[in-house]
Amino acid sequence: GGGDDTEHQVNFTAPAQGEWVGLDIPMSDFTGLASREHLAQLILVGQPTGANTVYVDNVYFYTGGGATEPAVAAPTPTHPADYVISMFSDAYTNVPVDTWRTDWSSAALADVQIAGNPTKKYSQLDFVGIETVANQINATSMTHFHMDVWSADFTFFGVKLVDFGADGAFGGGDDTEHQVNFTAPAQGEWVSLDIPFSDFTGLASREHLAQLILVGQPTGNNSVFVDNVYFYDINTSISNPTQQANLIQVYPNPVRAGAQVRLTAEAKQIAVFDLNSKLMMQSENSTVINTNTLAKGIYFLHIQTKEGYIQTHKLVVE
Repeated sequence: GGGDDTEHQVNFTAPAQGEWVGLDIPMSDFTGLASREHLAQLILVGQPTGANTVYVDNVYFYTGGGATEPAVAAPTPTHPADYVISMFSDAYTNVPVDTWRTDWSSAALADVQIAGNPTKKYSQLDFVGIETVANQINATSMTHFHMDVWSADFTFFGVKLVDFGADGAFGGGDDTEHQVNFTAPAQGEWVSLDIPFSDFTGLASREHLAQLILVGQPTGNNSVFVDNVYFYDINTSISNPTQQANLIQVYPNPVRAGAQVRLTAEAKQIAVFDLNSKLMMQSENSTVINTNTLAKGIYFLHIQTKEGYIQTHKLVVE
């Protein structure tokens, strides 16, 4: 009441019920707060008035040192739809998923839009269970699991697949699982995870996949944005002899590091993968591949023609 007090209230209408909701509010949203040098009061308001109960934890101010959410959407997938089983992606038709957050999860889930693209946001992440128990996934014809993740603050990320076995039931004695871990993942950018099934060494079968479990650290204190969750077969190319005349040729190959690779026709999409199936670069509507960001080595090119055919080429950078 000294005449220089300022204040501002940020409101959340229809917040999620029955789960933890992580509120990360930029100080810029408190537009009526002229200063934050002498903060003396925090006031919480709930409705229905006098008839609601709220549990509160982890109340703090922080500086993120950068963006706390992606400014652009996740990369557009380039794998041909005929060789994909998609759980969540705008680029494909998705199979049914029972839940993107089980009751036994330790994380909060929000469906958000990033540059107009539907995206899953997991905050306060320790672990989260995603289930397809009612419609188990048969990925025996697939070679890889893919997902795009973005986080400003994770220091560890784990991906676990669980197969319920021939009986299709949890705990039936034939369940198998394996978790692939990523230590020190890149922060503040989209990271495309392309994991060969051979890395899931403890997964004896992938005919009855029923659970996908994501793990993040620091435990309960990180947020991860997720998009393009799918299985795919990397061994895809044109097999119909009548299409051979439409093949796009790539030259020179091998190519000197830093030089350009040219295509004999414009491609709708071009994606470059390393030997670990990591997406190194992608472009659209182009006849040129710039190798200035590629180290010397062997890569795989996935080229989608204007007619929609998919070609796979091996590229050697010397």
